[in-house]
Amino acid sequence: MHTRPSSNQERRECALRFFTRLAARGAGYELRGVRGWAHADDVQRWLRGYRWSELLGSLALAKGPQLDRVRVSPPDAKGTSYVYRIAEIGIEAARPLFPADLPHIPAPGPPDPESRVYLRDGARWALDVLRDAFHAGGKQHRMNGEPGWLTATEIRKPLEAWNRLHGHVGGCRIVNDTDTLALISSGLIEKVHVQLAWGRDKPVAMYRVTPVGLSAELLEWHEPGAGADNPGEP
Repeated sequence: MHTRPSSNQERRECALRFFTRLAARGAGYELRGVRGWAHADDVQRWLRGYRWSELLGSLALAKGPQLDRVRVSPPDAKGTSYVYRIAEIGIEAARPLFPADLPHIPAPGPPDPESRVYLRDGARWALDVLRDAFHAGGKQHRMNGEPGWLTATEIRKPLEAWNRLHGHVGGCRIVNDTDTLALISSGLIEKVHVQLAWGRDKPVAMYRVTPVGLSAELLEWHEPGAGADNPGEP
């Protein structure tokens, strides 16, 4: 269990250590030709005990920014998501926090020609199911045979099957309402309420991937190399 940093200075130092380690080990997301990028959710996963988004934003927007940041939400998303990486000024600020010299950390290259999208695990799993359903074709008895429409229960069925085969405590694939809401607000899926024909009194919510959701390139997380201590350790 990590000790919760109790002051802004301790939190800043925790963030700088985390991002420096991540970049030095070639872990995290890859953008602009380099790894070492992470979302506030990833920092929270490793460091726990504190909501990091506000602090990371302040480190990236300072006059001498200690973190770089890149937008990783679709252009028409209702909210904006960013991933962050240690900047040159941040590396220099982090050097006194390490007992040994730091390895060379390459600087990011130019912006990528194609934008990348960050999703939490649950949203990613739901999007994968809806993409597969779209490519599999439509069910002719519903939605005029339009491909890809699923109920929430149908979205969860393949994940439940995966959990029966591969799941374990702390390692199951779960999709909840906040995941589908995040996909809708990002413009990656759409939702309609329809009256199904087989005996339900109330309209049913159905979901389908949008063209943006079909083509969006998702960020992939790279773990630290074998034998490396994790980036969240103090």
